[in-house]
Amino acid sequence: ALFVSYDNIAAISTASEITSDGSVTKWEGEIVLSSDVVISGDLLLDSFEVKENGVTVTKYFESLDLNGHTLTVYGNVTHHRGEILFHNGKIKIGGNYLNATPDIDSGQKAFYNTSSGTLKMVWDEDYMLVGGNFITNAFPYQSTLSTGTIEIKGNVQDYSDGNCMWNASDTNKVILSGTGNQIVHMKSKYAHFNDLEIQNSDSRVITISEYCTVSNVTASDKSNLKITSKDGIATFGTLKSTNLDITGNFELGNGGTVLEKSNIAVDGNLTASSDIDLNGCKIQSTGILDHNYGEILFHNGRLEVDGDYLNAEPDVDSGQKAFYNTSNGTLKMVWDEDYMLVGGNFITNPTWYSTLSAGIIEIKGNVQDYSNGYYAWNTSD
Repeated sequence: ALFVSYDNIAAISTASEITSDGSVTKWEGEIVLSSDVVISGDLLLDSFEVKENGVTVTKYFESLDLNGHTLTVYGNVTHHRGEILFHNGKIKIGGNYLNATPDIDSGQKAFYNTSSGTLKMVWDEDYMLVGGNFITNAFPYQSTLSTGTIEIKGNVQDYSDGNCMWNASDTNKVILSGTGNQIVHMKSKYAHFNDLEIQNSDSRVITISEYCTVSNVTASDKSNLKITSKDGIATFGTLKSTNLDITGNFELGNGGTVLEKSNIAVDGNLTASSDIDLNGCKIQSTGILDHNYGEILFHNGRLEVDGDYLNAEPDVDSGQKAFYNTSNGTLKMVWDEDYMLVGGNFITNPTWYSTLSAGIIEIKGNVQDYSNGYYAWNTSD
């Protein structure tokens, strides 16, 4: 291993290239770059032990300030402690970025334990490229991702219990630029992308496992975005100029979705658990639509479901008799071109009023309204 030691606040101002013969470069203390640096092997940002005069001494990485320069690492970066401050700088990683601690549980099953590394991206030119996977479990240590760009060619795997790494805001952008299929795995529903751009979307599939919360989603070529959902829960604040084709059960929830020149087709069941603005676009599902919360605003849009529309909660009473409990979804149809097609049954027991003053609802199955009022069917005009 190559050990480069700097005391306190230090500047790398000697060789611009560090060759580690394929092994690991380790940095100690507080590092401030004063030029571009290239590392041919791996980089470890953590505590580590070295021998000094025959005595084992523990060294600690504290922080790295890119200071407007570029750090290129051809191998992997293991970031287990301290902060990387971008400061209008760039870090380019050929392999994986690992901000989690590989471990094995009592059953000999591998998992990623917590780590304490953080990123700070608060300048417009901040940039991070990860050629492999971006793996994190940084709870409870908080990164700051308010500007800049993170480009990832491999998978995104976040095992944190909160939004410690992915608390992106303001203008921060994440680009998934792989040429093959990519996986987005977020353990916590609080993890959040601000702007998510998908490149090469026509030729590959994005798999959402557990959660994926995004303020704005765009396919860079403005074409079809193919998603495979492992019962994933996605919040797409705005879907821009992108047709979304989803295989598997899928949920739109946790904040609200607005479609802009974008259609969604789900080959499976669809759950709506927050507000959705169709905005002149179309959502289709080959399964059922479970509308348990939020308002679907048609806005001259179309909603087509092959199965049942369910705005009621299936339940069982004390005598084991099935019934439909209340649900919190509403429909708002106030534009002439609003259209809803239900291939199965239309089943409702809502707790609040829908607004049905224009448009068309076409139902091929039964109409079953269990509400104690006219919450669902208060049609007018």
